[in-house]
Amino acid sequence: MTRSSGDVFRLSGQRDKIVLLFFGYTSCPDVCPTTLAELNLALNQIPEKAEQVQVVFVTVDPESDTAQAVQAYVSRFNPSFIGLSGSLDQLEKTWQDYGVFREMAQNVSAAGVIINQTARVTLIDTQGNMRLSYGFGTPVEDIVHDLNLILK
Repeated sequence: MTRSSGDVFRLSGQRDKIVLLFFGYTSCPDVCPTTLAELNLALNQIPEKAEQVQVVFVTVDPESDTAQAVQAYVSRFNPSFIGLSGSLDQLEKTWQDYGVFREMAQNVSAAGVIINQTARVTLIDTQGNMRLSYGFGTPVEDIVHDLNLILK
């Protein structure tokens, strides 16, 4: 996938960090901004360890979300967050690899198209192993607890 700089992002380049991986889109009216705000809260609760955690947001709306737009969006929540986009072909493989459901809804909100998507955050450890998955609404305290355990 592509970063806003045009560089290719590879998850393997994050092996020294825990990655919190989330799939969403920039015009998402509720789940995406709530999740990103909660991930920011979690990092704020572990300030001495926050640099060891990388939040990565991957679009499910490549038709609208350029890499630059996604990065600008996630940076509003935390400047260290990484936003990614790519071609539909690239993203479909990634969505499939992570079991991400994505469906264009028939209705439109004031913000634009509605996309129904898997609303989960996947925790990938420093060895690149998928360790945990958090459903939408998981308490921030639970995420912080798990980060502290894994970062020991």
